[in-house]
Amino acid sequence: MEEKVAGKNAIKEAYPVMVSFLDFYFRDRDITKIISMVDENMYFVGAGRDYTAVNRGQFQRLMERENEEMMPIRSGYEIVSYHEEKIGEESRRCLCKAERKEPPSCFIFTALVYKKKEKDVISMLHISRVDDAVVEMAGYIHDLIRESSRDFLTGVYNRRGGEERIGEVMQKGVPFVFLMLDLDDFKKVNDIYGHGAGDSMLCYMGEKLKECFRKTDIIVRLGGDEFAVFAQPCLDISAVKEKVDQLVFSYTEEAKRRYPLSRTSVSVGGIYGKEPESFRKIYHMADQILYAIKQNGKGRCELKEDSSEKR
Repeated sequence: MEEKVAGKNAIKEAYPVMVSFLDFYFRDRDITKIISMVDENMYFVGAGRDYTAVNRGQFQRLMERENEEMMPIRSGYEIVSYHEEKIGEESRRCLCKAERKEPPSCFIFTALVYKKKEKDVISMLHISRVDDAVVEMAGYIHDLIRESSRDFLTGVYNRRGGEERIGEVMQKGVPFVFLMLDLDDFKKVNDIYGHGAGDSMLCYMGEKLKECFRKTDIIVRLGGDEFAVFAQPCLDISAVKEKVDQLVFSYTEEAKRRYPLSRTSVSVGGIYGKEPESFRKIYHMADQILYAIKQNGKGRCELKEDSSEKR
């Protein structure tokens, strides 16, 4: 892998890790070495909705399939741009662009690299491919718009993007539900198992929320270990309650399996109604319900009707 990166003053602590990974990915196609560089509970997104993995084993199977079905050994790529941002004490977010001139081709790699037992490992990886200059430019514009409203780690809306989108879709007289989710005792996951473990559970929750709710519903990472969901129309609150109860159970069981000492669970407070409200108001009402849950046992869901509509 040839290197052509500008910016002498840029932070590049994870750069050697990315160069090694890209050498294995493009030049050697050495799956054993590729797998050795990723975390056991790594999260991967490639091209296509079915091209995802939530652990090392799934990622290995995808790499093996890629080798067999569609990806010959690549050569002639060079790193043309690289950006790195430090996140906390142990993690770095990396964005790398690799290009080949003949035939024209471009890959964008986004990764989260963190230190685990003195070794740098990749806990999250997203790979996208652009083969046409026009499509590439359109893709960059789309990505810039999308990424400004999306949470980097989980891919759901960030708080700003979610708040704006909820304001756009809230309709008068159409039943809605707004849920706030808080991962209980989540700090213990990071403290005991490391921030890579915490990131993997945040990604897990993001994926479970996408599975549980419709594509038209708005899923938001409010920040830290808090998520929110806005669903409209919502005609059956009992069905929503049943769905969220199952989500609470699934998260708790997955956390027990992966990180048993953390005892993390998830609490959910929600508000439902028909009349349009501001994001600030439904957030405040749901937050009060969530606070009461966390003061009385945690690990459960409670939904209440918007009391202001009864007046």
